[in-house]
Amino acid sequence: MKTPVKTAIVAALAMMTGLSAFAVEAKVTSVSGKVQKQEKGASAWTDVKQNDVLKEGTMLSTGFNSSVTINIDGSICTLQPLTRMSLEQLSQKDVSQNGKDKTVTKTALYIDTGKASFKVNSTDKKLNDFKVHSPASTASVRGTEFTFYSVGTVRTLNGLVAVSAGRTREQVASTRDSFYVAPEEKPSVFTPIKDVGGGNGGGTPVFAGNSVTTNIDTGIRQDPVSQKQSAAGGLAGNTASLAAKEARAPMTSGQMERPPVAPIEVGNTEVYEVSASSSSSTSSTSSSTSTSSTSSSSTSSGDSSKTTDINITINVQ
Repeated sequence: MKTPVKTAIVAALAMMTGLSAFAVEAKVTSVSGKVQKQEKGASAWTDVKQNDVLKEGTMLSTGFNSSVTINIDGSICTLQPLTRMSLEQLSQKDVSQNGKDKTVTKTALYIDTGKASFKVNSTDKKLNDFKVHSPASTASVRGTEFTFYSVGTVRTLNGLVAVSAGRTREQVASTRDSFYVAPEEKPSVFTPIKDVGGGNGGGTPVFAGNSVTTNIDTGIRQDPVSQKQSAAGGLAGNTASLAAKEARAPMTSGQMERPPVAPIEVGNTEVYEVSASSSSSTSSTSSSTSTSSTSSSSTSSGDSSKTTDINITINVQ
């Protein structure tokens, strides 16, 4: 418990130095393969080793078949192969919530490329203002386990993540002095987005078992429901698309003409019958061949036409 004298000294130092928070360090707990770091202000890259302490501003880079796991004040972050991530902000601030003294740890990470998995740890007295950024999207977290892809996909394994627009490093730095204090209530399906990561409440909620993808070019996010519907109808959609492309494709010399495809309903089954024919000139000896019940061809001597009939039946259940 803090005494009044100590509290007064801390407040005085904060006023003198202009600091509103104190630094947090990240510790490397495991390394696999080739992992390097570049500290803030340095030009050289050095190898990362287990038990290394990483300071704010450090850039991490993993190679092929390589990974690294770091502990940030109890929250676990694992970088997958070919990932580059910077520790934009690691700081803490003492706050009071409902008459209780608590500490907020603000973590701002920036992933340029690759992916990383996270397990954010929050307790009654230790809160997290935890955000992961990329050019495509931003993930704001409350006691959550999730995977973040630099290309714009966020997959939640446990808890709740609020996904909003991507940011630049300059935009991330502009929010350095703002600390978000999450409500004491555990997140649920009724939790407003603003109670996940602060801000104006904008964003898409992603609950456990769901994922959301943000288009890096347009910034449009596909919500989890639409994404599942799209995945369920993907086969039919792709088939229709291919058929449409095939129908619009230009004819080539000697190619059989493609007539329209018309469905015939038989009970609960749609039967598609396709017939095609092609003609060409030939000078050859008379011959006749019957190949099967579904195709036949005949050729007569002299300059005459060669006819090929094809009947295709497709049953769609």
